[in-house]
Amino acid sequence: MQDESNQRVRIWQGGLLALLATTIWAGNFVAARAASASIDPIALSFLRWSLATALLLPFVANRLLAARRALAVSWKGIVMASFFGITAFNTSVYIAGNHIGATHMSLVNAAAPILILLLSVSLLGERVSWVGGLGMLLAAGGILLSARDGGSADLTVDMGRGLAWMTLAASCFAIYTVMFRRLLGRLPFMVLVGSSFLTGTLLLLPLFAWRVAVVGMPEWSGQNLFLIGYAGIAASLVAFVCWNRAVALIGAAQAGYVYYLVPFLSAALSVVFLGELPGPWTLVAAPLVILGIVLAVRDGRR
Repeated sequence: MQDESNQRVRIWQGGLLALLATTIWAGNFVAARAASASIDPIALSFLRWSLATALLLPFVANRLLAARRALAVSWKGIVMASFFGITAFNTSVYIAGNHIGATHMSLVNAAAPILILLLSVSLLGERVSWVGGLGMLLAAGGILLSARDGGSADLTVDMGRGLAWMTLAASCFAIYTVMFRRLLGRLPFMVLVGSSFLTGTLLLLPLFAWRVAVVGMPEWSGQNLFLIGYAGIAASLVAFVCWNRAVALIGAAQAGYVYYLVPFLSAALSVVFLGELPGPWTLVAAPLVILGIVLAVRDGRR
């Protein structure tokens, strides 16, 4: 009885932590959209990761020093993973926020697990059955269907740009995930996380300097400081800790199902904070995308 009670507590705790992390990440798409009018995407990405790295480094600095030989051996992989997962992914998300709403951004990003499967097939030789293939087609079709909410020709072009940037972002995240898994066999988890944060931030530095020279520093308004703090503290650190604790309590597969709520949470938060209502085609597309992802990912886990 005691074991069953403890198991129920673990499930509830893990589920709530996964939901909290997912809600924070959903809010990050809303923040990206809100920041589009006031903060340059590259500046937001650099300031976010500078803050997150500064907060994380005191806790991992000794581990990084102790693992310096292993880091020296794997430095090429770390630089590549950091570029895709920190530098390119987040910058692409923030650029997409200049063109499309948070709901569309989260819909495309939700397809990242399918891209991870495709990379696993091409790089690791894994197989995908017809069920997995059907899931991929449903998700891709749903994303294309949502673009019909663009309306006029100008809006459709703008939405096309946003969807392209988000597809690039999701692809970068998929590449990062596969590379991260490979590097985990050589480096401790927190060493890899700390080195990725630091390296990705350093890679953003010259881009940030260039943007400051072109458009100047962002305005240090209360809203901008909140958006930077939300992205750097909540979306980078708090959600990260909650998610990994949830995975430890209920497992990666169960936590992964909670992540499918991101598009719906983003849509709800967009209505509340931005006044953005999802279009009719997006409402039709969302269930197709989620169903496709579930079919593909569940098939890939067998």
